[in-house]
Order: sequence, then structure tokens, then C-alpha cells
Amino acid sequence: MNKYFINKDGEEKGSFSFEELKEMKIERNTMVWFSGLDKWVKAEHVEELKPLFEMIPPKITLPPPFPSPQIPERVAPPPFTGIVNLHSQPVKPQSNNNYWILGFLVLCLIGIGAWYYSKNQATQSQITVNESPATQKPAERKQKKYKKINKNELEGDFILTSNGGKVNIRQSPDINSTVLYQLNRGEEAVYLGEKSSFKTNVMVNNVERNNFWYKVQAIENADAVGWVHGDFLNFPGNFPH
Repeated sequence: MNKYFINKDGEEKGSFSFEELKEMKIERNTMVWFSGLDKWVKAEHVEELKPLFEMIPPKITLPPPFPSPQIPERVAPPPFTGIVNLHSQPVKPQSNNNYWILGFLVLCLIGIGAWYYSKNQATQSQITVNESPATQKPAERKQKKYKKINKNELEGDFILTSNGGKVNIRQSPDINSTVLYQLNRGEEAVYLGEKSSFKTNVMVNNVERNNFWYKVQAIENADAVGWVHGDFLNFPGNFPH
């Protein structure tokens, strides 16, 4: 297990284990170094540290408090000054217009509050959709269904095997692409006849390697169809690199 040094606020600290870095919650741009590297690199470029960032959930923003309707104060009647002559001053029935106006104002306040709440929810949903792939849950978008693979039907096809402990099958040929499935060491996958037109640098056993990406389908999980970097695969002797 590697021991890592980090550079934080211009100060070198270390060494730390993977679990200690996990507790420290380092960022993607934190500069790290361990024995075998020629120079300091960002933590997100080290394959062994990538699980630290894939486990970080998106932040949750709570909606604002719902505004409560304002209730007018009760008005006290004027003081009684004497007996009223009912014959000279007839009493008029009180109009119900005030109640209609108050009810209309309360409905308006409720409508404004509902509109504000729905607008805030729509904004929160848009923020979640626009987050970077590194903070999203892996394989949120499923590939189309493939039939279960029978190795007896694969005669003549190239079978590749994983040469790492946990090898990622990614949605596209990119080191930051969404992880669809992880191959265990020695687990087999079928080469689908496609490889990238470019090479990508990755760290393999503390050494920077350069290779193509290959499109494969996992034998243990037929729905796992994606891209694996060539330095994490073993190829048969007659494979056309």
C-alpha cells in the first residue's frame, strides 16, 4: 500500500495512508506524491485515489420557508356613550365585502408561495443535472439490454482478461467518464472490435503508461458494455493491436 505526501497551503505533509486521506477529505486539485513518481501530480490523476472522489455525494439545498399569510388585527368597537334611539337611527346590516376581500388576499398569498416553491425546486433540479460526471452516481444511464453471454458461442472472438484488482469499464474512452462496471482481477470480457483513435496516459504500478482504449462486454454482466484502457487488459497472442 502506497504512502502519500500532500502539499497543502504551500506546506508538505505526510506520509498518509489511503484511509487517512479518506478521513482528511482531500480535493481533486490537491497535489500528491508517493514513491515511484517523478513529480507532484493532482490527486484526481492517481488511479488508486479516484474512489475518494466518486464517493462524494452532491450537496442538498433545502427550500426556503413557506411564507405564512398575514391576518389583520381585530378592531375593537368604539366606547358606548349612551342609549341610541332606534327609531331615529336605523341599524344597517354589515356588508360581507370585507370577508371576500380578505379571502382573495389569502388566496393570492398562497398562490405566490406555491409559485416560489416550485420555481426553487426547478432550479435545484437543474443544478443537479448540470453537475460534473465525477459527482454523479455511476451508471445512472443504463446501456441497452444485451443477451446473456455463453462462452461456448464465442469461438473465434477475442477474450480479454483484467490484469488489475478493480478495472473500470467506462461509458466513453475517457479517464473521467462514468464507471459502468468493475472487472475483478482475471475476469474475462469480449472485445467488440472497436478501439479509440487516440492514446491516453494513465498511472499503472506507479508508472505512467500510454495506450488505446478498447470497447468490451463483460462476460459476467452482459449489460456492462463500455471502454477499458489497454494497460489494464491482457490480450491473447494473436490479438491485432
